[in-house]
Amino acid sequence: MLKSSYSQQNYLLSTSAQNLIYEHFKQLVITHSAAETLEEFRGLIFEEKSPLDPSVYSTLKPLLFSQKGEKQFHEMINYCCQIMIDQWCQESSTYPAIFTLVSLFNQDFALEGVGLNAKIISLPSSGYSRLWLDNYKKTQSYLQLQRLARAIYPQQAVLAQKPQILGDLLYRYSFLYRHCLLTQDSSYEYSLGISNLKTRRRQEFELALVKYLFYHTRLRQNKLTQGAVFLLKKPANPTWLKEVELHRALQIFSRKAQSINRQQIFSSSYQNFKNKFYKYLTKNLVDFEFDNQHFFEVLYKKIQDICPEENSRKLNEFLLLNTCINLLNFLLVEEISSDKSYFLSHLVTHLGGTRTVHLLVKILIFCPKVKPHLDTKLALIFKRYELFPLSSVTWFIRILENFLIAYSSYLGKLDLSFFEVEFLRGNTNL
Repeated sequence: MLKSSYSQQNYLLSTSAQNLIYEHFKQLVITHSAAETLEEFRGLIFEEKSPLDPSVYSTLKPLLFSQKGEKQFHEMINYCCQIMIDQWCQESSTYPAIFTLVSLFNQDFALEGVGLNAKIISLPSSGYSRLWLDNYKKTQSYLQLQRLARAIYPQQAVLAQKPQILGDLLYRYSFLYRHCLLTQDSSYEYSLGISNLKTRRRQEFELALVKYLFYHTRLRQNKLTQGAVFLLKKPANPTWLKEVELHRALQIFSRKAQSINRQQIFSSSYQNFKNKFYKYLTKNLVDFEFDNQHFFEVLYKKIQDICPEENSRKLNEFLLLNTCINLLNFLLVEEISSDKSYFLSHLVTHLGGTRTVHLLVKILIFCPKVKPHLDTKLALIFKRYELFPLSSVTWFIRILENFLIAYSSYLGKLDLSFFEVEFLRGNTNL
């Protein structure tokens, strides 16, 4: 009974301490600069002192010595970080502060991003908090913070070191942000900040792509003199694809999407739809030198095995959506712990990244409602491989880069059809 009473008292003390610390940081992010707020967080969490208000650390002590201290210590770190991030993610000028916040957990990082003095962070004297900090860096919450840092301020990540792992490239793929950076508990401010960041990243890529295409189109049309060519700076390849791969992708994704006669589709039987759907998906794939026949047989069987009991019924929205979801599960991966992504890797190796993505995008064009499911699957694969060296996941990088182009063409505001006529059609060797 005494032990139970003691635990309850400790819990109440630690909860009260957490709330006081939360209020402290809610005020700081409004009334103080990002640099001052980061100094306070660093002092409190890593050095067990409060530079701005010494009484705050005395508030933290009950939490450090409570029986459930580690769990609540991690909760406190998460919530304090979220308070700061919610405020700083709203303006691009404070993005560096978010990167620096996450970098505080890396002792070897020089804190120069937002005016902090460069120095090695001293470990806290408390054995409890030192161990708890080490354990915190092994949590999914910390991994989520690392994803955010890479996505929101890639310039500093690149300066710190060249991209080493797949996770370092997250900033490029805005269509993954929702599933990699947001959770059900994300605040409105944070969600809005990520949404704005997603829009900004997409626009940056589309602008870079247009500049690249415009430059090459002008050269192909011979509208520039040789002297002007030297004066015009050649834009960098906006993707991680080789030039020949990029041109091939632009050839395919600059074409207008095939129009779908939905009235005609929904007037046919489900069996008839599946037959036509298979032909639609495999069109233009027969000219590639790999085991086409085996792949076609597997794909055909997969389509035919979906809801065979409904074959005599007319196609409806539910059957269409269910068919497309089943195909995505088959072509991508069914769950994060599954090892079925080897099929996608094999497909990219033999069919090519562009044709593989074109196949997936065809499903999306046929059934736009499937896009959230498609993005979810891509995010699951990304999370699975995010700590892998870049050299071991080149096949997946090719997938993601092709999706950047496909989404810009089919879902964005870009009209690449002009470039297909004026520039890409001339690349007969691609």
